[in-house]
Amino acid sequence: MAKKKTSRTRKVLQGKEKDFKTLSEAHGRLSKRYKLIHGMANLFLNSLDLERNVETAMDFFMEAIDAEAGSILLIDEEKQDLYFGAARGPKEEEIKSFRVALGKGIAGACAKDKETISVSDVKKDARFSREIDEALGFETRSILAVPLAFKNTPLGAVEVINKQGSDVFTSDEIALCQDIARLLAALLVIGDRLRG
Repeated sequence: MAKKKTSRTRKVLQGKEKDFKTLSEAHGRLSKRYKLIHGMANLFLNSLDLERNVETAMDFFMEAIDAEAGSILLIDEEKQDLYFGAARGPKEEEIKSFRVALGKGIAGACAKDKETISVSDVKKDARFSREIDEALGFETRSILAVPLAFKNTPLGAVEVINKQGSDVFTSDEIALCQDIARLLAALLVIGDRLRG
């Protein structure tokens, strides 16, 4: 009888450990989300320094997803293409000299269509353009591209490249990046209006 009781107690404890682990992981995700959203909201206090805010936002995207590289591409209204406003990763300085045609590649398609694109294997996606990878000697495996848009006006896109540990971007990661991107888009518009 005592053995049955011990066995039942052990099972109950194991179930509680699983519940605690699940709750702990959820708490960690919510804490991270709060920290990053709060950090983005604080950028509105200094909305005139757009370049610095774009660089800081890039850090928040990289913190949202542990990735090898990332970039924020902004639309050049005159040339109707994208330029790199910020970049992180092993080729961050070199990539800033490149431009991306609006609608070309995953970032270009994301910016033009204002749609999030999550690709776990770029070799299987016809939208992926290898030109920059080949020029820089870099290998892109996975991409999460999130649009920067304000009131249906496209402003650019954010790319997070080669997630560490897994090539699959979770729904939580995608939602967090979308939230950060919405705040960044609002910040860009407000900052531009204040400077203009």
